[in-house]
Amino acid sequence: MKRKNLILILALNICFFLGCSPGKGKISGVVTYYFNDNLQFVPDVGSKVYFVHSSDIKNKDVYKTTNDLLIFCSTLEFRNVWLDYKRSNETPDPDLMKRIQQFHINDTAYFNAQDRKFARQLIEIENAAKITKTVDANGNYSAELEAGEYFVLIKSSHRTAISLCEIDGKPYFKRINLKANTEENISPKFSEF
Repeated sequence: MKRKNLILILALNICFFLGCSPGKGKISGVVTYYFNDNLQFVPDVGSKVYFVHSSDIKNKDVYKTTNDLLIFCSTLEFRNVWLDYKRSNETPDPDLMKRIQQFHINDTAYFNAQDRKFARQLIEIENAAKITKTVDANGNYSAELEAGEYFVLIKSSHRTAISLCEIDGKPYFKRINLKANTEENISPKFSEF
């Protein structure tokens, strides 16, 4: 028994001094945006991709509300479509109207309060990123990272809107549990709105 303990202690010391890690995984993808009816989706060259290990998020409120942030980022897309309908005086289809009511998109005061809250959270996530990549001319990005839980924030360089969260680039946000020796693909398509 003592011999097994000695071997275990020796192995842990070797691992400590050599800097053993849990292994690496890879996150990669292609980022595009809708250009027009002829070209459709084209590479979103210059977009920024922020990789944040969950332990680097110092504000625990941001960490606890990441699911709310995910929902809000998808809500932004519905809001922009709804605003386009309002500008054209057309009536949205029933499914969109259901989403508008579900997410309180037509309640300006509520939306603005949520927008301020999540804009601050996106800034905190950007600032916590130790690894940032820029999307290349083909729309590609990739990063090899230690295994663990990550927040991936992608900000479009060609699609913006008037909300605080979108003014310097529409956000795409995803929480991912990266395992060693695996590759995760995150490939957002930013719409025309």
